[in-house]
Amino acid sequence: MARLTQAQEQALVDDPALMLAMFLGINRWRQEDVMAHFAFTLPQWTALLARLDRLGIIELQPGNRVRPLTARNFRWLTDGPMERYFRTTLLGDYFSDPFDGELDRLLLLSGSLGPDGARQMKLRLDEVAREFDGLLARDASLPAEQRVGVSLVLAQKPWLLRLFEAYRRARQDH
Repeated sequence: MARLTQAQEQALVDDPALMLAMFLGINRWRQEDVMAHFAFTLPQWTALLARLDRLGIIELQPGNRVRPLTARNFRWLTDGPMERYFRTTLLGDYFSDPFDGELDRLLLLSGSLGPDGARQMKLRLDEVAREFDGLLARDASLPAEQRVGVSLVLAQKPWLLRLFEAYRRARQDH
């Protein structure tokens, strides 16, 4: 499943523990690694997995093993609960700390492209997303101690800083 439903997204946004359990489950964390790294009791963890199963996001298997029913990097609904939560809450959290670590990178590139150039960049961002997903799949079998959580934000849209709007001439319709 490449997208969640409105109800599935809302359930995740409403419960941060459920969102974390979904992230851990679809990223193939083993129960013993979850218990070692997060403050869930076994009954709490089992209950979260059962909720994800009822929501149709995972299939809960014996021994609290998880079979994801959604893509690891599923697409959010346009202006749906996950996208709104990301814009209002997670984006500020993500960018609030400096990008000064060995594995960090922050680039903001701006310029003027024609429609073909903008489409080409959009396709390239899709390629980078697929490559990232491939690396996640490859490294999923590594022990949790040998992995580091990485989030990649890829975005592109025609945009002008609001700060610059005061200097823009009114458009003339011809």
